[in-house]
Amino acid sequence: MSGDRIGNYNALSRLRELRSRFPDRMELKLLGTHEKYLVCDRQFALVGNHNTLSSLDTLYAPREMGVKTTDAGILETLREDYTNAPDLRDVFHEPEKVAAIASQLF
Repeated sequence: MSGDRIGNYNALSRLRELRSRFPDRMELKLLGTHEKYLVCDRQFALVGNHNTLSSLDTLYAPREMGVKTTDAGILETLREDYTNAPDLRDVFHEPEKVAAIASQLF
């Protein structure tokens, strides 16, 4: 899968469709980070460095790393990190808000 002109992955439209069909079961947020994790129903999490939404290249897939965990503490930490992170969709076109968020991160 590839990205569009502003960096959205072509899988994003499919994820948005799922979100609209199941609003009580799925959340999406633009974090603007390099993190790659998925928390599923507080049952398990997938954490890794593979660009899941943008890479179909299996040539390099064996060099990617990922972990599946059911550890409740890790699941809660990931969920809290996600919940507390600003949604950059809300500030993407407002440079002063982006600068304020960036100043908190760096």
